Amino acid sequence: MTRTGVIIIAFTIALALLTAILIMAQFGAPLPLDEIEIEYKVEPEQPEREQEPTYFNIVLSRELQSYTMKICAAYGVPYRLALSVMFAESSYRADVVNGQSYGLMQIHKINFNRLFAELGITDFLEPKSNIRAGVYMLAELLNEHGDTHKALMAYNHGEAGARKLWQQGITESAYSRKVINYMEGLKCKENNSITKT
Repeated sequence: MTRTGVIIIAFTIALALLTAILIMAQFGAPLPLDEIEIEYKVEPEQPEREQEPTYFNIVLSRELQSYTMKICAAYGVPYRLALSVMFAESSYRADVVNGQSYGLMQIHKINFNRLFAELGITDFLEPKSNIRAGVYMLAELLNEHGDTHKALMAYNHGEAGARKLWQQGITESAYSRKVINYMEGLKCKENNSITKT
C-alpha cells in the first residue's frame, strides 16, 4: 500500500469518528460502533514505470547491452561494472579466446564444469551465455568480498591468486583500477548515451 493510500485511510477513519461524535452530541444518544459505517477509499497503486534502457555508444550491440542490463538486474550486479569488465577482458569482442579464457567476459576453462552444473551453459563463446556466466561470477564475488576492487581482483587473478595479494596487503590492482576508471567514464558518457529502445 502506498503512503498516499495510508493517509487517505487514516483521514477517512478520523472523519468518520468525528461525524459519529457530532451525531451523538446532537442527539444525545450514543451510537453503537457496529452502526457506524466507515468507507475506505484506497487509491490503486500506480505501477512503476519500467526504466528505459541506457544504451552506450560502444562496440557492443544494443541487443547485448539490453541482455546485459537484464542479467545484471537479475543478479544484482551494477550494469556499468559488467560492461567495464567486458571491455577490460575482451574489448567487447565475443569471439576472443585468450589461452584458456573465452568470450566477452573471458570465462576461464576451469569454471566450465561448475557453470554448466549451476547454469546449464555449454557454449562459452555464445555471447549471451558468456555474459550470463560472467555476471553470475561477478555477483558471487561481490557478495563474498563486499568490495568491488577485491571482487575484480578475484575475477582477474582467481580466488587463490587474489588471496595471495591480499595477504601482502594489496587490495587494489592495475586491473581493478582499470575497470573502475572505465566504469566512471561510462557514468560521464551517460549524458551522451542513447536511451531509446
